[in-house]
Amino acid sequence: MRGALTIASCLVALVGCGGSQFGFDLPDHACRAAEGDARPWETRGYRLPVPDDAPRRGAARPIVVIQAFSDFECPHCAHAEPTMDRLLEEYGECLQVVWRNRPLGYHTHARLAARAGHEVYRQGGDAAFWRFHDLVFADQEHLERADLERHAAAVGGVDMAAFGAALDGDAHEEVIGRDLTTIDTLPGDQSLGTPTFFVNGTLVHGARRHAHFAYRVEEALADYYGTHTSGGPP
Repeated sequence: MRGALTIASCLVALVGCGGSQFGFDLPDHACRAAEGDARPWETRGYRLPVPDDAPRRGAARPIVVIQAFSDFECPHCAHAEPTMDRLLEEYGECLQVVWRNRPLGYHTHARLAARAGHEVYRQGGDAAFWRFHDLVFADQEHLERADLERHAAAVGGVDMAAFGAALDGDAHEEVIGRDLTTIDTLPGDQSLGTPTFFVNGTLVHGARRHAHFAYRVEEALADYYGTHTSGGPP
């Protein structure tokens, strides 16, 4: 029965178990760990490395990485989160989503929220960061310092004295500045807002629909396996 359910779930998703809904000739069981120390996201498109201190979720050894330059105060960033969740469910062990900071200057609370998120990450790692991330995006209209403290406390295991000290000082500004510099100094004259994604180096600007992201993920998988298709993303 369990095997039948697994097959059924693969058929419903149409992706993530080796099948493709966009015409790519992918090998069976394409969603598996990358071989060796392969880093395909550094070999195509914008070739952005993933910082060691960036929060991530999904595969430990991915074939495809989505780097999401995001802002906790941006409603479009919140709108994109269910799409990221769905992609992680569908593409199993081949996909990783990485958080990168792009707090916009006119978002009053975005930079403090970014610093708060990284302090939670410093203390509790990926799992704690993503719990904090979900709480903040679910309550975007309340991003004052007291709200950030409330969310950090709700995560559990956060040293609130250290958290407060981090917000009082300039903790994690170097990380935030690095991420901002990364996206602001890309080749070309485009001005990129939020959210901005890079799918193994391919730029996707805005909270695009699921089908567009899925196409880009499969495109990256096809590139990894040396296959191809014609046409473009939906």
